[in-house]
Amino acid sequence: KNNNGTTVSIIIESNDNSDLLSALTKREKEVLDLIGCGYSNTDIAKILVISPHTVNDYTKKIYRKLNVNNRHAAARIVNQYESIEKSGVNEEQL
Repeated sequence: KNNNGTTVSIIIESNDNSDLLSALTKREKEVLDLIGCGYSNTDIAKILVISPHTVNDYTKKIYRKLNVNNRHAAARIVNQYESIEKSGVNEEQL
């Protein structure tokens, strides 16, 4: 931790992302995880054994719920959240 508040701002963003991610269904989270790994909709469809059209529908719902406009922004949210989760940081450390 440093004195300029960097750690605290990351934790606050993580909590905000956690709230956003909790609004997603299980399947939307699966799709978002794969988006975060860099997979295309076609690849996601093959992995989840669903049609690319269905993946596109899930992607639109994810964007709306996360209030983002593209894959990069959606991936950034999930990757940032997962990074904080893996670090072991929790609300008690605030």
